[in-house]
Amino acid sequence: MENSSESTVLWRVLYNQGNQWSQAVVQLGRVTQPFHLLLHKVSLGIYVGVSAIDDIRFENCILPPPSKSCKGPDHFWCLHTRACVKKLQLCDLVDDCEYLFTFGAKCLIPELQCNFENGICNWEQDTEDDFDWTRYQGPTSTLNTGPMKDNTLGTAQGHYLYIETSEPQVFQHRAALLSPILNATDAEGCTFRLYYHMFGKHIYRLAVYQRVWNNTRGQLLWHIFGNQGPIWIRKSLSLFSRQPF
Repeated sequence: MENSSESTVLWRVLYNQGNQWSQAVVQLGRVTQPFHLLLHKVSLGIYVGVSAIDDIRFENCILPPPSKSCKGPDHFWCLHTRACVKKLQLCDLVDDCEYLFTFGAKCLIPELQCNFENGICNWEQDTEDDFDWTRYQGPTSTLNTGPMKDNTLGTAQGHYLYIETSEPQVFQHRAALLSPILNATDAEGCTFRLYYHMFGKHIYRLAVYQRVWNNTRGQLLWHIFGNQGPIWIRKSLSLFSRQPF
């Protein structure tokens, strides 16, 4: 970041990559202050080899442009930038209206959102699973796995939760994180949003369940398998329940 001596690794590649040009796509995410990019080559000093770069470009790196109007119940007109954004983009701790918490929108109460910067908020580690989620910051210890940075701050100083799938874990070991008990929803239901990162050769499954009884896993709402690449991905789920869950 500008006026900061700390840097965040966004992408890296190691050793011989062959004799062809390869494309690299680096996810910057929403950055709320001026920044520089540094292309940093480290040489082993004992082998013959060349690193080269070409055709650099930035994509989708500006805020949404101003709109003359913004109609419809599913959209929100940003007060300062006058951009028209979807309401599902509001209050997710990743801002689309220039101000970090979307000034002018009625955002969620703090108890209903968590960015893991100060612990795991009111979430809990399940005591019936095989191991726990770990709160972390910066690159994970295993090469070519995990995120380089968190999704909220977009730097190595930001925090996130992750699980390590290498030893002592074995296939189908499960780590579960429990939300606080939520009240029954209204007739229209509510929306649960998260950003997930699944990068590595031996990724198995991430799943979201909704349950009303403590001694069950509950109803499977969504799951995804396998390597999804070195990026944070947004997911929204519609929830409905006639009783606390």
